[in-house]
Amino acid sequence: MHRWSRLSRTPFFAICLSLLLPGAGHIWWREVAFGIFIFLITILAAAVAFVNLLIPLPLAAQIPLLGLPLIFYLASFIDLHRTIRRKRGTTSPIPRYLAISMLLGAVVYQLVAPTAPGAFLIANRPVWYRQSDNSAFPLARTGDWISAQPVAYSARVNFLPQRIWYALPQRGEWVTIGSSERRTVLVVARPGERVGVRDGLLIADGQIVQGWLPTGVGLTGDWDLRDVGAGSILVATLSTAQIRQLIEVPLEEVVGRADPLL
Repeated sequence: MHRWSRLSRTPFFAICLSLLLPGAGHIWWREVAFGIFIFLITILAAAVAFVNLLIPLPLAAQIPLLGLPLIFYLASFIDLHRTIRRKRGTTSPIPRYLAISMLLGAVVYQLVAPTAPGAFLIANRPVWYRQSDNSAFPLARTGDWISAQPVAYSARVNFLPQRIWYALPQRGEWVTIGSSERRTVLVVARPGERVGVRDGLLIADGQIVQGWLPTGVGLTGDWDLRDVGAGSILVATLSTAQIRQLIEVPLEEVVGRADPLL
């Protein structure tokens, strides 16, 4: 009990609380009003960040709306350290059950709250898999590890049923598709485009598209014009670095941008 009481009154314990739950360190040291204020500021900043995903704000607006709360949050740790030094010898020991309860509550917040960075990182963590064949050459060969990055295009937020899309895969990018079996494919066309191939040249909405193929990838022959659905992209599978097949894929099947892990 004595060791726990000493630990719970150290700056380390309070800093851990504030990292897991903004403002909790101040609340722990009986700066309740200021701790709640810190928490509300971070919630407001998280709300602005979510809005920015849906409706990108100008840079001039992002700097004060997102940058200033971050600076305030970082500066709160300096104030927390000063608060502990000032109050350490004047406040009564904290019961062990209360310390454990608050620490567990902060951990739960970090894991499940939509506004918590921990929950966001867990929901949008990269997906790693091994390339099963050479269909993604020259990006990767058979057996190479691929990292699919969901946050390149979208984000999942706890308690929201669908992903928030803030960018679309661009023509010529490698993406990962599939929920169970991962496949690495090349993006050929975006939603709503009408595309085809004439003499090895990609035609999109009546215009020849040049310079979109990754280095080492070839496209030959003629392909009939086709319309890409509003909620889909057109991707290509490759064989010996040549495009062999075009597949229309719903956006929800796109795991993320494909990058070599090593």
